[in-house]
Amino acid sequence: MAETIDKLRLLKKLDSMFPVGSDSREYYNNYSEEEYLTLLESLKKNIDLNKHDNRFSILNFLYTGCLKFDRFNIPTPFVYEINKQRYFDDFIKEFIKSVHHDPTNTAIFSLRAVRNRVYSEFDSIPINNIENQVIDSIKSEVENISSPVQPEKLKEFQDDKYKILSILDGILDRSLRTSIKTRIPFVIHSSPLILDLKWNGLNICLKTQPIFTKTENSFVSTNAAIQQKAPSRWNSGYTNIHLCFEALIDCDLYAQPLQAIHKEKSPVNGWPKCFNIAFEIIKKVAWSLRLKHGGLTQWVPAPTDIFDIEWCFHSSNNPQIEWKKKSSPSVLMQLFTPSDVPLSIDLGEIKEPNWSEQCRIFSIMYFEMGQKEEALFWLNVGVEALFEEQIPLIAEYSGLSTLEDDLKSPKAFWLEAEETISNQYPELKGKISWPPDKVHVSIFAKLKYLYKAVDMATTHRDLIKHYSKIQQFRNDLFHGRVNSVVTVDNVTIGIDSFDWIKDNFKLRE
Repeated sequence: MAETIDKLRLLKKLDSMFPVGSDSREYYNNYSEEEYLTLLESLKKNIDLNKHDNRFSILNFLYTGCLKFDRFNIPTPFVYEINKQRYFDDFIKEFIKSVHHDPTNTAIFSLRAVRNRVYSEFDSIPINNIENQVIDSIKSEVENISSPVQPEKLKEFQDDKYKILSILDGILDRSLRTSIKTRIPFVIHSSPLILDLKWNGLNICLKTQPIFTKTENSFVSTNAAIQQKAPSRWNSGYTNIHLCFEALIDCDLYAQPLQAIHKEKSPVNGWPKCFNIAFEIIKKVAWSLRLKHGGLTQWVPAPTDIFDIEWCFHSSNNPQIEWKKKSSPSVLMQLFTPSDVPLSIDLGEIKEPNWSEQCRIFSIMYFEMGQKEEALFWLNVGVEALFEEQIPLIAEYSGLSTLEDDLKSPKAFWLEAEETISNQYPELKGKISWPPDKVHVSIFAKLKYLYKAVDMATTHRDLIKHYSKIQQFRNDLFHGRVNSVVTVDNVTIGIDSFDWIKDNFKLRE
């Protein structure tokens, strides 16, 4: 009985989503991916598709479910998450059953499922490492997919079939290449370059073309190029870059963002992998050129320096199997109408902000450029500066004239040892003479001593919890170790913790 009720509820829901005679393509985007997946599970549980009566709403639900998770359906997703491949396959399987293997609407999806699998299985694999018999087997699978009869459907099917066969033939004759084109806003070498290199086992040809900005009103009247010798934010040129991989690179695949804007939610979930790959390779090439091959020394690339990307698959028999242009996820713009009316501001006596505030701004600046290690470096400098700035004020307001000196003295250093001995041997409390020699007192020891000496606005535990989120990579950063991978989330949490400490590191009112 319960199953019958669930089935009736499901059918009622599907009928409301896709009324008889409606255009399913027009309505399916009104429903989320989560809703589709929930309904699919209910359908598989409650309805036998081998026996159902071609109900309009069921057919349209399954058809649009295929569209929903079809990465090749226009408009294609900016970023493709690999788990959606499984959802796509699930909808295709049920849709084929529901139409009793009629290829009219299923053939294109079956073809794209194979193409999807090819992207997944051979992504970033050297072209010479792929066995021919594996490709021959996939080609046979493609050829065995029944073609639709309806002319428009047949044309779409043939176009997609040509693409997948071009990829497979390109792998067989070793001619398949992935091309990524972009540019960076400075010149990394004064000459055009053709570079052969390896990256993660892949052979890559990288071509660069420097473009020098013409300088007006220059004393130089020849056709010579002009380039600043020191780093400057005045742009004197840029570099066009073309990367060619001897492999199939799934350029749209999800990758972790390399950069974010402070206090702003990203309009996209993740970055297309091609941006992360391009940045990693360009950065390493720029370092190699700079240190060993006469590269110009103005800038080392940051993620925000990677401009829009064009990527393409091509082979010996198809010069453009697939082509896309991707806007840079790091180059976010804001639109506004500038005013012609001057804004009058009285700044008074100008002075530099506290060093801790400057460090915080440096941290956010590097964070928004995508240089996360530099961002955390400055955040660590800044939080220690903040403690140094606030402790004298706390000492003054608390009336403890020796507090500042005590925090730098052996008193603070030996505090934990004194507590440990006193807990184990109460009779020795206050009776041990600790060495008076000058020692380095860690931030943790200073803070612990401070919280025992005065009544602070927050607990010592809360302060350390936030300080630890900033300090967790400190030793690696300050001592030259590169073991840690700093993420966007690490820096975001660190900045939030810095702001919490700034607001709460004070005496209780």
